[in-house]
Amino acid sequence: MCWAGQSLIGKKGLDLSLPIWQIQRMDKLANHLSETGKKPAQLAQELGVEPSTITRILKGERRPSPDLAKRISDATGVPIVDLLYPASPEAA
Repeated sequence: MCWAGQSLIGKKGLDLSLPIWQIQRMDKLANHLSETGKKPAQLAQELGVEPSTITRILKGERRPSPDLAKRISDATGVPIVDLLYPASPEAA
């Protein structure tokens, strides 16, 4: 298994203790924000959470609670499973 710390050393803002395939799951949320031109702080405001909450989720520093994952999914269209459950390395 490839660990983020092995392949992404020096990437600022990533939790290097997470497997790379878990970090890639948050790419779907990041891509949605990029494609829509929405900033993490805007999403946070829509959801009624602190901007740092969304930023930490995007960086892989925390996973959302089931309730927050549902709200993020409803607001962005990103599948809830991608927010809650890390993919297996085979599925990445």
